[in-house]
Amino acid sequence: MTEPESTSGGLAAAHRWIAILVLGFASGLPLALTGLAMQAWLTMDGLLGRRRGWVVFTQALLALALFALADISPKYALPLFAALGVGVAFISASQDIVVDAYRVDLLPARERGIGASLFVMGYRIAMILSGGVALIWTDAVDGIGMTWPAVYRLMA
Repeated sequence: MTEPESTSGGLAAAHRWIAILVLGFASGLPLALTGLAMQAWLTMDGLLGRRRGWVVFTQALLALALFALADISPKYALPLFAALGVGVAFISASQDIVVDAYRVDLLPARERGIGASLFVMGYRIAMILSGGVALIWTDAVDGIGMTWPAVYRLMA
């Protein structure tokens, strides 16, 4: 990859800066609409509470997305499998934000350190189970010999 030539100013530089600004706007708009605006809308309509409703909502979406991943073979439908994987990552990141906010609302300031530690411990245990244990379960020789779809369904 070659380094783009730098120009000190002029029309070419202005076009680059405008392109970066427009791309930043295009990236930020969906985030604000799906985050703050959608939360306000659903809360005003009485569908979701400030935090707990969002935790339940994102957890349900994650379970559905993982079940969907279990039914799709990356060998035959790689683009769909990848899109669902990106969806899981987005929903998981959204859930992480909501859980952090809920933890701050739930715990007094002096308990937030231990609360964060317990959260990370739970997170790490889940990583071990969803990574290492899943590999053991799918090992046909030394493990249980489960299929990947079965493991995904069980983890969901």
